[in-house]
Amino acid sequence: MPIQLRNKTYYYRKRVPKTIAQLLPEPHRGKAEITFSLGTTDKSVALGRASQSDIVVVKMFEEARIKAGVKVTKDESFQAMLAVRFGASQPTYTQPTPEYVAPELPKAKETTGTDTLENIFKKYKQSKGKPVDTLRRWDKTFDWFLEVAKLSRKTHIRSVTTAHVRTFKDHIIEHGSDGVKLSPNTVNGYLTPIKAMLSYAFEEKYIDNNPGAGINQKGYVKNSYKPYNMDDVKNIFKSRTWQVDKASWGPRQWIPYIALYTGARLEEIAGLLVTDVKREGDIHYLNITTLDDDDKPVKFIKNEASKRPVPIGKALIDIGFLDYVKTITDTWLFPTLTSGKDGKRGKQISSWYSNEKKHFNVVGKKVFHSYRHTMKDALRETGCDKELNDALLGHSTPGQGAEYGLGFSLKKRKEAIDNVVFPV
Repeated sequence: MPIQLRNKTYYYRKRVPKTIAQLLPEPHRGKAEITFSLGTTDKSVALGRASQSDIVVVKMFEEARIKAGVKVTKDESFQAMLAVRFGASQPTYTQPTPEYVAPELPKAKETTGTDTLENIFKKYKQSKGKPVDTLRRWDKTFDWFLEVAKLSRKTHIRSVTTAHVRTFKDHIIEHGSDGVKLSPNTVNGYLTPIKAMLSYAFEEKYIDNNPGAGINQKGYVKNSYKPYNMDDVKNIFKSRTWQVDKASWGPRQWIPYIALYTGARLEEIAGLLVTDVKREGDIHYLNITTLDDDDKPVKFIKNEASKRPVPIGKALIDIGFLDYVKTITDTWLFPTLTSGKDGKRGKQISSWYSNEKKHFNVVGKKVFHSYRHTMKDALRETGCDKELNDALLGHSTPGQGAEYGLGFSLKKRKEAIDNVVFPV
């Protein structure tokens, strides 16, 4: 299939025979080749779009040959090609444009009855009894689906087609969440609440078939990220990102430092409020939770075990983190970050870090999440027992209880963190 990758985007390309170049319609007249963007960075999507475009271009070539009086043999015939590719069922095509245009989605019917997408989604959520955090993520994904598929909350459930679900999947693959390329596993994670809602509607007889059945992104491979070693840590934190006046440090400088010295997840750090930096006695700590001071859910964490106090160690204090906190007058600790469509605030840092790490002089499959592995190993090297290690990193350990729901005092946690020393 005639496709070419340019600047991470796939393009369609096909040479134009000289005998018909001047007979092609605009904007292709006189050109040596037909080329236009397929509007995707995903090869499988590009191949599908190129296949559709190629049929249109071949038909355009045939019409030009007829106009030029050039004999078209049966083997060259556009109709013969269609018969080979599609049998008796031949789709209707329109002239290609310089850019790929997504196929028009079926017109959705709205209703004032109970069979709306909004009501079905609500009933599905009620049937699952999921935690508030999970339901909030699903709500964000539901709104995203409606936007991409050009549906509304009042759309009748029977108006949803496989094309709507596939369009949503393609959009996630191409654009990610706020431009960040997503793994197949993450793509499927976004599809889950939509497909599950449709499965529920099918099982409850609201629809006669399930338009989401079988739609998923293949290719998931379990991540096996390695921890940073001490040379990596030295190289990272002496790289250009940190060679600026400390007074100008923002999320790009502070978030990796906090990840290194706490082992916290990216979203846990990016979603911190200023009021999450707390103090008990002489111990400062980060209060990792989903709630603000009014007990309203405004942040995302992985699970219940992730809710925890994480002491701010001596190293972070010496670097000047608490001084940075005093300068922030906004609600969010990192106010320059913005929330994505899913409500999460770590996407910009994730994207930046992925691009910037080529300047870190680090070898191997090591990413932002590697900081968690680094801290886990560092705690283990100091003799920190597994339960305390898990408690600090927000891993679930059966049989724990007591203070903070995790069984360890702030003092004990602070001692463990202060025992860890990195060469920065």
